[in-house]
Amino acid sequence: MKTICQLLTVIAGLVTLVVPGRAATAGPAPEKDTIKAVIEEEKDAYHALDDARMAAVWIQQPTSLKFFVYDGKETHLDGYAAIAADARKALNRERALASAQRSRFEFSNYRITLQGDSAWVVCNARWDGVAQGWPASAAQSRVYVLQKEDGRWKLALMAISQLTFEKKNPPDQPAGTAQWSPEQLEALGVLQAAYEAEKRGDFEALPALFHQRFVAWDLGQTAPLDRAAHLEGEREFLKNYRLIEYSMTPVAIEIVGPIATVNVNYAHTLVAANGEKISGRGRWNATLVKEGPRWLFLSCTYSDVK
Repeated sequence: MKTICQLLTVIAGLVTLVVPGRAATAGPAPEKDTIKAVIEEEKDAYHALDDARMAAVWIQQPTSLKFFVYDGKETHLDGYAAIAADARKALNRERALASAQRSRFEFSNYRITLQGDSAWVVCNARWDGVAQGWPASAAQSRVYVLQKEDGRWKLALMAISQLTFEKKNPPDQPAGTAQWSPEQLEALGVLQAAYEAEKRGDFEALPALFHQRFVAWDLGQTAPLDRAAHLEGEREFLKNYRLIEYSMTPVAIEIVGPIATVNVNYAHTLVAANGEKISGRGRWNATLVKEGPRWLFLSCTYSDVK
């Protein structure tokens, strides 16, 4: 809380310097909607991995500023050149991930104050993404300063303070085993991403997780399925069932060169189209191959446990 108060004090001072002698006002609703739209556009451009759209909402001057406060540590990006370089690195990291693993932001509780041709905005944000290969979420407080440039509102300052950070469904460590390494967690995260896509009912996120030569074998069936047949099965599954909860416990994760094997125990609860709840548990063995920066499913075997 101390950090947030300091942020607000500094930024209020900056805005006062921009337009001295003018009283701050809440401003008309249409103007506030336009300012909010600029912030939402920067977020949507990030989701779309679009460098040009992100650049278009910033004042591209040495005076622009972006800084972060995470775990009590501050990171400053002074000037638009530094902001743009950091954005390129962030988008390249996102492009290396499967779509189901990429960062998503949601903003809420906008408070917008106008002072002439400047404005400051305070809002809350929720981030969902991947940290060290494992799905995670965070709550943030954000402060923006905007100025008019050629009649258009643009960002002059963005300050982000992380309030909470939480890894989702952290893996249980079997007794006597060491903590999984970041690379092991990255491979495990692909299994998590598949489950998360099913939980959202997001079929479009699934194909990017599977290698073109992927095969899957439910050991209760007589033969394995190729990639196309498996994905068609996923599509039909999502039409008829809704995954409401799941858990995974990794038992063994081995990585040899570009190949990883991940063995987990799993449990999940489904709701059928008729409203019936179905619970199941079993064992899942996945072999993954690394292509470039990404792990992809190469093969999977499943077996139910009664």
